[in-house]
Amino acid sequence: MEVLFYIAGDVSNYNVITYKYSNQSEKTFFAAHALYKIFKPEKVVALLPDSLISSGDKLDPGQLKDAYTQLIKERASKLNYNQEEIDAFLRNLEAYVIPNTGIGSAIKANGSNLEKSKDDKYARVPYSSNFSPVFIFNVIYSIFRKYRDDGYDIILDLTHGTNVLTSISLTVASMFNAKVFAAPVMGSPGQQQEVNIVELTGVIEAMKDSIMTEESIKKVDERYFRDYSDKLKEIRPDKMPEISDILGKIKSHDPGRIKNFLAELRNGFPVNAVKELKELEDEMTNFENRVMTLKDAYEKWYSYSKLSEFTSILLSNFYSALTVKSLISRIKASNDLDSLRNIIDLYAEVKYYDKFLSLAREYPIAYCLKINGGGKFEDTEDKTKESTLYGKCEERVNETITKKISDLIKYRNFIMHSGLSIDAKTQIDGNGNIKQSSQDVSLSNIEKSIEKIRKELNSIIQSMNG
Repeated sequence: MEVLFYIAGDVSNYNVITYKYSNQSEKTFFAAHALYKIFKPEKVVALLPDSLISSGDKLDPGQLKDAYTQLIKERASKLNYNQEEIDAFLRNLEAYVIPNTGIGSAIKANGSNLEKSKDDKYARVPYSSNFSPVFIFNVIYSIFRKYRDDGYDIILDLTHGTNVLTSISLTVASMFNAKVFAAPVMGSPGQQQEVNIVELTGVIEAMKDSIMTEESIKKVDERYFRDYSDKLKEIRPDKMPEISDILGKIKSHDPGRIKNFLAELRNGFPVNAVKELKELEDEMTNFENRVMTLKDAYEKWYSYSKLSEFTSILLSNFYSALTVKSLISRIKASNDLDSLRNIIDLYAEVKYYDKFLSLAREYPIAYCLKINGGGKFEDTEDKTKESTLYGKCEERVNETITKKISDLIKYRNFIMHSGLSIDAKTQIDGNGNIKQSSQDVSLSNIEKSIEKIRKELNSIIQSMNG
């Protein structure tokens, strides 16, 4: 099921033109009616601004809807437009009065009837309002929400409406994965008398994808990264010789490397991630240079008219992906071990507490190996701890951590054992119910302890240096 939303406008000056979309053409005098004929939705909803028609201080939604219906019928009659088609549209029409903001003039109504002046034009009354955009957003969202909850897919026409109303409606529509359209009529279309309906859904998706990509990098979670590899494959450098070299290099870019880098960090493979740092940094530097060149071409689009054919290129995706450079800078250090130290802090900041506690537990051992000339992590079960450098470092670190930051071990065990931990003294009864006698291993307590653990970790590292 589909419902068509549109912002109601003053149709009293609209004229019949041809609205074209895909291979279909419809003649009518307002875009919402054309979209109704094209998509044949089960319902139509007019978002009726309170600035369009005014019946005085008392706002009666039913009367305003009747007055708006009269406005459409009278315009159709004046244009000798097929009244049966308009009646079919109006039978499926539901109207909701929405608040507007700004100053202007509204058509004057007396109850459900539109008033006219002596020259047979509609009488006007001043309109002035300063409703907050947040309030308007909530009103429009509530209406969209009603239909989505009833199981309708949403189509939105943004051809008419004030800047505030179209911007807010577009924002709301993007939250409901609506299909969005507009018929860009600028003044009178003149002799041509036809307009192409354009779909804006792709632009909304581009915005959402870019936001998700940036958040994915910011939160170090590849699951929200929007991979645009398929879009890159659609680029045809041969179509634009002027910048074919740049387009070819853009096309060869692999966003999957960024996604893999994030996945290694999220899944607790920071050593692997550190090993990729340099190569990824070099790739991003080269990619950024190419994107900047492409951006300059779009700025001077009038010299590169064929760029309009490259609908698969979305600069916002590229720039969102480039934010991984800040993550690389956040991690990169003079050596791998110092980079791991930066990742420990990163894990704390993005709330990957399990990864933080695990890496913080093992890092001092690695640092001990470093300052003693180097060594490897190895099994010491069949050897005395004193016989290997790793054994000595492990013993030293364990002793220090036990004394200074016992919370690290306790919380690490709790998280790694999913709460089924001896530290929490977890009990299981015969009915399968779980009880923990220790309450200080809650998430809130773990969060409170993280900063303390970070400081103590620094203290341990400093003590190793003498």
